[in-house]
Amino acid sequence: MSAVETNTHLDLGNSLAKHLLPLSVVIGCLIGLLFPVVFCVLDYHGLTLEAGFYSQLAAHELEQMPVEAPDPSQKHSYRIFQEYSHLTLNNKISSIKVYDDRGAELDNYGYTSSEAVAVWNRWAPYGASRVSGNKHDFARVEVRLSQRSLLIKTALTALAAGCFGWLLAFCAYRYPIRIVRQMDQEVQLLIDDLKDATDESGRLRTSAQASEKRFRDLVAGLDAIVWEADPDQRRYCFVSHQAERLLGVAVEEWHRGEDFFITQVHPDDRQRVTAAYRAMLERDDSCQIEYRRCSADGSVVWLRDTFRLVQQDGTSKHLWGVMVDVTQRIRGEEALLEANQELSSTVGKLRRSNREVSALYEMGGLFQLCRSLDEVYQIVVSTSEKFFPNDSGSLFILNQADNVLEKIVEWGETPLEQCMTFQTESCLALLSGRPHMSAGDGTEFHCPNMARISGCTYLCVPLIAQGQTLGLYRQYHFAVQPETNDEGSSDISHRQRLVVAMTEHISLAIANMKLRETLHAQSIRDPLTSLFNRRYLDDAMLREIAQAERKEYPLGVMMIDIDHFKLFNDTYGHAAGDMLLVTFANEMTGFFREYDQVCRYGGEEFLCIIPDMELETVRQRAETLRKLASKLRVHHLGLSLGQVTISVGIAMYPQHGSTRDELVRAADAALYRAKHNGRNRVMVAEGGEFVKERLAG
Repeated sequence: MSAVETNTHLDLGNSLAKHLLPLSVVIGCLIGLLFPVVFCVLDYHGLTLEAGFYSQLAAHELEQMPVEAPDPSQKHSYRIFQEYSHLTLNNKISSIKVYDDRGAELDNYGYTSSEAVAVWNRWAPYGASRVSGNKHDFARVEVRLSQRSLLIKTALTALAAGCFGWLLAFCAYRYPIRIVRQMDQEVQLLIDDLKDATDESGRLRTSAQASEKRFRDLVAGLDAIVWEADPDQRRYCFVSHQAERLLGVAVEEWHRGEDFFITQVHPDDRQRVTAAYRAMLERDDSCQIEYRRCSADGSVVWLRDTFRLVQQDGTSKHLWGVMVDVTQRIRGEEALLEANQELSSTVGKLRRSNREVSALYEMGGLFQLCRSLDEVYQIVVSTSEKFFPNDSGSLFILNQADNVLEKIVEWGETPLEQCMTFQTESCLALLSGRPHMSAGDGTEFHCPNMARISGCTYLCVPLIAQGQTLGLYRQYHFAVQPETNDEGSSDISHRQRLVVAMTEHISLAIANMKLRETLHAQSIRDPLTSLFNRRYLDDAMLREIAQAERKEYPLGVMMIDIDHFKLFNDTYGHAAGDMLLVTFANEMTGFFREYDQVCRYGGEEFLCIIPDMELETVRQRAETLRKLASKLRVHHLGLSLGQVTISVGIAMYPQHGSTRDELVRAADAALYRAKHNGRNRVMVAEGGEFVKERLAG
């Protein structure tokens, strides 16, 4: 556009005002005249029809009047006024005139209002109807209506139409001019903007050229591959030169590639990349994917490819994308993942070790509360099931007398081929003194006492405490293939370490319990005869008396003494005397019932507690024991010690005493009388008898 055109000022509003003014005047006049005329014509026509209707009514009234003479004029006029009264009530009718068949007006049959002669009723609308009688028309009725209201309505309509017409004319004159003037201003603004745009386009052209140069420099300096591809032809249209630097593949080879989805993509990622491209084309949306490409030297490069579908020229579609090398980040993430996994493994090991140490500590605490070996064995079973819920096992205890291992307890589903007892020489773990594991498939040494079971791994751990072998802990594990735990270490090796730690606690617990039982036995047993000692006797007497009192049965007490025992010691020596005591103690152990309690009271004296037996039966049992003792032959160093006789004193609860001391004194007094009366006899305590001075010897 030239400078003259751009400086032109438009004045379309004033030009339009000059042409619209006459047209607006004409519109106002037409509307102000046309509406009243049309209204007057239509209303006048309506009044004419209404006058015709009234004339018909008047003619009908005249026809209903009786005809008293052939000449209608002879009828009375008062009848006429009565007939017309209901027609003239609305004041619309200005006159009613009746004419005979010759056209002469009948004065007595007409009606004329005061406004009938008014100027505005000169051309009033009227209607006429024929009056018939005796089958012929004999009169004609004309009815005129007042047009005063018509003229008033027409005047008001003319006034309203004139105002409306001039208002419409004014609007038709002012509104287009205002619109045109606004458009004039807008067009002027557009012209000014066009001038500014022309100037700006020149600046933008210069800036675009500079921006294009900067963009090319930026693309050239990016550490990324900028590319464009045709999805229909499946070829690259443009690839930046970084492709050659990052992947070692010339740009021309990218352009010549027949399928840019597959070319140079790592074989393991091709399917995933192809699916991503196809999904993006179907959704018509942008996409980002990370995958591997193979460079010219065979190395693998991780790329993050961001691309989207762009429509050009309204029809063709192209792919624009950017490939960024993310190899270092991926390697860093892999290294971080490995470090996290290693840390998680270490934390898992610590947690597992903490749980195991806590469980072992708890097991050790439970062992301290045990009062017998059976309780120790039950804790071994429950702890083994807790540590190894899917495994089974057995606990063997060494029988020192027979030198064999005997199964004490087992848990889980142990193999049926396992022996209940076996010699220590048939266990490799006991022979080597350390844990032994076998897979049961012939690849390792196998214990002779164990049958080979397919898929079964067993672990034998000897129970050793203070250098003494106590038994064997054996565990069975069925697994199809080697297992690993959460920390990644071999589950078998971890199980072995845990079992060894358990057996250390088990060994100490068993050794302590056996030592405790040994000490307890030593505290209540006589070391020479292995009978209960006097310390045990005191407690046992109290228990048996309380039970006899509760169950209301008799309780017998025998006080037994070997006659002339001092003579045996003086003649044959103390060793022979000890042999006599041991032999007689063994005889009494086999003679009395299992629940009878035989104690060494002191020296050559013994005391037997016999519950739930009557006095006579107790006396007979004492006689039998006396006869058995007289038949006893004891040899020492090849020499016979001669005949052995005993004296027995019997006391019964509650006849001879209700307390421990009373019963012992009563039995001792009876024994005293037996010795005083010649020995080798049985005496029963008498009521109220007390201990007397015992005879010497």
